[in-house]
Amino acid sequence: MSRSISRFGALGAFGTTLAVLAGCTSPDLEGTTPEAKPPEAVVSTLPPAPNVAANPLGAKWTWSRLGSSAAYLRELAGGATWHEAVWCDIEPRRGHRDWRAMDSIVRMTRRLGFTMDLKIRVGACWATEGDPSHVRGVKGKTESRQPRDMDAYIDFVQAAVKRYAPQGVRTFAIENEPNAPVFWDGTLEQLIDMSRAGERAVRSADPGARVASWGMASPVYGVGIVSRLLAQGDDAAALEAYSRYFARRPSGSFPRVSSATELRSVVGSEHFVRTLRYLRAEERLLAEGVFDIRQVHYYEPGENVPALVDYLNATTPEDTPIEFWEVGQYGPGAVSPRPRGVEATKTLSMLLAGGVHRLIWLPLMADPERGPEQRHGLQAPGGGIRPAGKAFRQLVGWSRGRSAKPAAIPGLQGVAFAGGSSTTLVVWSDIGRRLELPRNVEVDARDLTGIPLAWPSSGLRVGSEPVFLRVGAPLPKTRVLLGR
Repeated sequence: MSRSISRFGALGAFGTTLAVLAGCTSPDLEGTTPEAKPPEAVVSTLPPAPNVAANPLGAKWTWSRLGSSAAYLRELAGGATWHEAVWCDIEPRRGHRDWRAMDSIVRMTRRLGFTMDLKIRVGACWATEGDPSHVRGVKGKTESRQPRDMDAYIDFVQAAVKRYAPQGVRTFAIENEPNAPVFWDGTLEQLIDMSRAGERAVRSADPGARVASWGMASPVYGVGIVSRLLAQGDDAAALEAYSRYFARRPSGSFPRVSSATELRSVVGSEHFVRTLRYLRAEERLLAEGVFDIRQVHYYEPGENVPALVDYLNATTPEDTPIEFWEVGQYGPGAVSPRPRGVEATKTLSMLLAGGVHRLIWLPLMADPERGPEQRHGLQAPGGGIRPAGKAFRQLVGWSRGRSAKPAAIPGLQGVAFAGGSSTTLVVWSDIGRRLELPRNVEVDARDLTGIPLAWPSSGLRVGSEPVFLRVGAPLPKTRVLLGR
């Protein structure tokens, strides 16, 4: 599998911000949580997963809230999700491994029609040096530390791979967002040594398995983009990229800057430098072939996508797939659902048009018990499907079994899905564009939420809100017809 992403540019609290990003959750004003049923009970009532073609879009859900999501998830079948396999949780006492919870999750994921990827983490317990420093959530999630016994770590990784590869798990990541202290409490050198050992263990247990990179917290890529532009001497572009990328982040953690001098001061801060060290280390391991896949996490405004894709192209080996295991929207505060749906659709469409073959939205549904909403769910806590979720469902249906390509139609942005004698597209226009088609060409036009749109005799006007189109012609002909 080769990568084909197309080419489209005082911080004292920065480390703290990166440390908490993965734990951000969201408020929801659209409903309350119903009484939850045990996940096994919910899944056991479902028929076997539908036999559908794979699609590039998946989701990350909370298992305890599956009762409100199961029906919607079945409509997204064919996509991917992931879960953490934590050594300290599975083997709380040396020599006493309990795989039952993980077995259940892998089994239920398959019954829902999703492909499972596993992030193998160590955690902090008897197997590591010292007590945990960061304990989070009701389940006591901790940071990872270097294992006391590397042979024991290798044995655990091999056992996990041998257990779940026959059950359809073929992609394994080593650790998660290690730039954040809440996920990794050790040196970078220890992490690199452990990652090399973990990679060898995965391949020895399953030579056909793929190994994904760590995956960095979303702001880290902004650090990479800005630093690269500064290194190229493009101060103006670096200033613009910094302001745009961190527009929704708190100014106390991501200070506003107005000059290249101020920006260079930020880039030279301790936390910025540390972040870059982890990012560069991941890129070195990718270049060396330790990792087969570049795992990316992204929650920033959609307008950053072209610069992000350009950065990833420039810093990732040509034949290495880039997969977004976490994609979503960060941004506290009340924003009406439809604008969020518009941005989500544009973000996903641009990534798909760029050749990203796997995108996993997080969260499927925000948990109001974890505080105010900071990441936008596709579903409201009561189970209702938001505009973003309806658009996501359309993208799944229209991309399933088709290859994604840039729309490449004058005056339009978006993605085209080619397959057989018809073409599906998601397009928008910041300048306004009227589309015309001959009467003998079948067309189905829908808005963001799936409501049919009339096609006037004078043509359909496309503006800044994405429009979903199904045209009864192959992609080359569709481009000619709509490009007139």
